[in-house]
Amino acid sequence: MPGTWHRHHYKISCKTMSKTWHHNEISCKTIAGLLASI
Repeated sequence: MPGTWHRHHYKISCKTMSKTWHHNEISCKTIAGLLASI
């Protein structure tokens, strides 16, 4: 399903951002939460 693909895509981006900017992990989780609530 498209929603699952998007969720998976953002999860990968989240991990990539965490590796590059570890301090943005919280922001990443917040964004993931907002996307999940949509």
